Amino acid sequence: MNIYGIFFNNGIRTGGHRRYLRLLEGLAAKNCPVTLFYNRDLALDLAGVKQIPVNVPYVYHKTKALGQKFARALQKFLRTSDYSFSRNIAENGFVLIHGETHWAAAKVLSRICGLPIAFAQRSDSFTESRMYLRYEILPFKSRLFHLAYMFRQFLREQEIARKAGILFFQSETDRDSFLRRTGRRAKEKTAVVRGDIRQENFKPEYAMSNTSVECRKLLFLGTLGARKGVRYLLEACARLHEAGLPFTLRVFGSGSGKTRMEAAGFLEKHGLSSLVSISGHTENVLQEMRDADLFIVPSLFDSYPDTIIEAVHCGTAVIASRVGGIPDMLGSGDLLFDPADAGQIYLKIRSLMENPEEFRRIRDLTRARSAYFDFDWAQAWLDAMEHAQT
Repeated sequence: MNIYGIFFNNGIRTGGHRRYLRLLEGLAAKNCPVTLFYNRDLALDLAGVKQIPVNVPYVYHKTKALGQKFARALQKFLRTSDYSFSRNIAENGFVLIHGETHWAAAKVLSRICGLPIAFAQRSDSFTESRMYLRYEILPFKSRLFHLAYMFRQFLREQEIARKAGILFFQSETDRDSFLRRTGRRAKEKTAVVRGDIRQENFKPEYAMSNTSVECRKLLFLGTLGARKGVRYLLEACARLHEAGLPFTLRVFGSGSGKTRMEAAGFLEKHGLSSLVSISGHTENVLQEMRDADLFIVPSLFDSYPDTIIEAVHCGTAVIASRVGGIPDMLGSGDLLFDPADAGQIYLKIRSLMENPEEFRRIRDLTRARSAYFDFDWAQAWLDAMEHAQT
């Protein structure tokens, strides 16, 4: 199975980025010839992967139409370099990409090498925009932006459904949402491959290392913007404080200066400054998971957050919003609450604080999901691609 990948980002910034690169290494370890066209500004050393550097100059967060820029960069490289493809390559293989940003470049590569595209949706951005419109109070221009984005994304998904050789999703929820928008005709070429805990960052010494028996130390990991819903958690904490319940909350998340000032102002107003700490980054996510009693994911939208798998790996209790692939990940409605509902978050946490037996039950429900994520991830991708070519 010949695999051609494209990674033109100039930094490895997300869990999705890391998983994509590890997938290519995993496929190479299974004796698949893997070639990656990558941004030459990025230092990469992937075991078993043939790496082809490409000049892709851009400034992070300051380049519009990034997907088209990626496509032009690849087109120029293939036109001006002496790189050539094996003559029998089209017999077996895929151009494998994660996310819409590399879709246009994948079409360029597919036309030239003759391989179909294996497209993996990493985030249901159509539904994300819809959630912002539903739950956030947005200025008129922002509402127009999201509506226009949803229209463009709808058209892009129609093309992806038609032209991709196989479509990968992280959850049944994401797949069903995509098929509702594009029609059921593409269902036969879809595959669901969830995340796993066999990646190297899931260090074995942290497996089931959490020893919490009561709920006092709360944890949030994520950005401070609207998507991750941290403001609803802070509102819930204000109610916990008013009720006289003892707790601390550690918040790790990047955010703008304005967002941080707003959060700090909220904490001061509600007397939470000594109970809630906000830091920009943690060097050891698994250590924070191990030391917390309860990990909370209050997202307005999330497709398949790696942080939940990290919490499961550590055996840390989790409660989360009923959005995206999270219900599939956690498997029990007892671990879920509705998005944008600080009242539900407050009641959920309060019940766990006041009832240690209920807290331990929730912790055990979370731990039981470990087996669900323990499988050969790269093999699951390979099996699906081989099935698609039979």
